[in-house]
Amino acid sequence: MKKGTENSRKLNSAGKQPKGPFNTYTRFISKNPRTTLTPIQTYPKINKTAFVGPYSTIVGDVTLSDKVLVADNATVRADSGGPIFIGANSSISSGGILNGEMELTFRGKTYSIYVGQKTVISHGAVVNGATVIGDGVVIGAQSAIYYSIIGDGCFISTGTTVRNVVIAPNRFVPHGATVLTQEEADALGEVPQEFIDRYQVLYTTSQKLRAGYSRLFAKGRRSKLS
Repeated sequence: MKKGTENSRKLNSAGKQPKGPFNTYTRFISKNPRTTLTPIQTYPKINKTAFVGPYSTIVGDVTLSDKVLVADNATVRADSGGPIFIGANSSISSGGILNGEMELTFRGKTYSIYVGQKTVISHGAVVNGATVIGDGVVIGAQSAIYYSIIGDGCFISTGTTVRNVVIAPNRFVPHGATVLTQEEADALGEVPQEFIDRYQVLYTTSQKLRAGYSRLFAKGRRSKLS
């Protein structure tokens, strides 16, 4: 870490741009503090094929399954509630926040947040537990999901708010919508083809980025402080 920083400073003083990647950033990957909220300290379980980007925070009873991407400045916190599970091939984009709180039982196990496989959580989205998000779901940028169950194949568009509802599989939430009652959730239509196609683009992009960054930082995928 120090060597990379020194090299960068030398190049900058010589008027040249540093050639990276230098592992000079900090990822905070830690067990949770022992409190009445989470009395048992648990260190995150991160699959060796997952990638955690710079300035991201992973705390407590968090599982990142194989080929998960956690991009830069994202936060997955199980310090005020857990566990949090992220399924294989899913991604959390820049600035995404998953915050454990209350618990629910899903498929016979207890979770604060459960995210299925091949799901995309976009830039700046917030997911607060207790919440289940199924397989192949898109949570749009700047959306907020609270205490809800989102079925497989749903597309939650940009800037939406979903709270305390169950959304059936393959449902579409339009841009900027609020879904605050079960009646509103039950009235949602199916995902249009253009957004099914958009999901494929988002999913493919996230997996290419995960693979690319994993190769780029193959010798130092975590900072010394992580």
